[in-house]
Amino acid sequence: MRSPKPLDLKFRPSRLLYGYFVGVHGLAVMGLYLLVPPFVAVVLMVLLLFSAGFYIYRDVYFLHYHSLGHIAFADNRWRIFRGDVRYSSTLGAQQVDWLDAVVLPFAVVLRFRLLSGRVQSVLVLPDHLDAHQYRKLRQIANFARIP
Repeated sequence: MRSPKPLDLKFRPSRLLYGYFVGVHGLAVMGLYLLVPPFVAVVLMVLLLFSAGFYIYRDVYFLHYHSLGHIAFADNRWRIFRGDVRYSSTLGAQQVDWLDAVVLPFAVVLRFRLLSGRVQSVLVLPDHLDAHQYRKLRQIANFARIP
């Protein structure tokens, strides 16, 4: 199998993903006030605010030890790097098997199988990467063949 040029993707904070988390959690809060009594809605709203903060902290700014902020492809091998991006020495590399990819007009969804057997999906939006890297990722996802 021929390997394309190596790909080293270091994600940047995404405004689109930030807007998604704020929008989804905001819609959930508005729905609460329509469906449940006000006291219960206030309690659940506080929980939703913590949930939005956690996901923004982890997936938008990559400041959690489970954050996935870096993906690399070289020699027909995919690796993901997890950890807090503020401390590059704590990023842990993990080799994964690529299952498939879905290329949408507004995003690329990559699916990996971890060594534990669990499947993890990674959503890559256009503002996660610079334009050249995003184009290369779309090409690999479109044209790669799974053995």
